[in-house]
Amino acid sequence: MSPANDTLYLSYFVSLCSGDNFQGQPVSGDTVLTGFVPGATGTDTAFTWIVDVVALPDVQLQADSFFCTGDTGMISVIGTYAGYAWSTGATGKSISVDQTGIYSVTVTSSLGCTGVAGSDIRQAEIQLAVQHQHPACAGFSDGSIEIIALGD
Repeated sequence: MSPANDTLYLSYFVSLCSGDNFQGQPVSGDTVLTGFVPGATGTDTAFTWIVDVVALPDVQLQADSFFCTGDTGMISVIGTYAGYAWSTGATGKSISVDQTGIYSVTVTSSLGCTGVAGSDIRQAEIQLAVQHQHPACAGFSDGSIEIIALGD
C-alpha cells in the first residue's frame, strides 16, 4: 500500500507599491499568483499570493512661491504621511525657507510607498516707479508724488 499524497495549502496577502517587483517579477496591478512544489515525501505544497498593488502617494505642496528680502517663505505638504524627507534635511510636514531655489520632499506612506514633489521658490523682484506733478506755484499744495511698485 502506498502512502496518500497530502497537499498543504498556504495563502499570503502581500501589499506592494506601484512599480515594485514580487519575487523578481514586475507586477502592474492587483493579481493572484500561485505556485506548486511537489513534496519528496508525499506532501505537496500549493502557494497562493494575493497581491494588492498600492498607488504611490500623489504629493501636493502649498508654498509661498515668492518672498521679499529678509522674509521667510513656507512650504507645506498637503495631507498626512508617515514620513517626510526634505532636500534641506528637514523631516517635518513643513519647512521655512529664506533662500531662493528648488526645494523637494519625498514622502513615505504607512505602507512604505514613496512620492516626490518640489517647489521653485523665488525672491520677489520689485521695481519702483515714481510719478510726480509739480505744484502750480511755489507754496501751493496742488502737486503730488506717487510711488508705484511693479513686479512679482
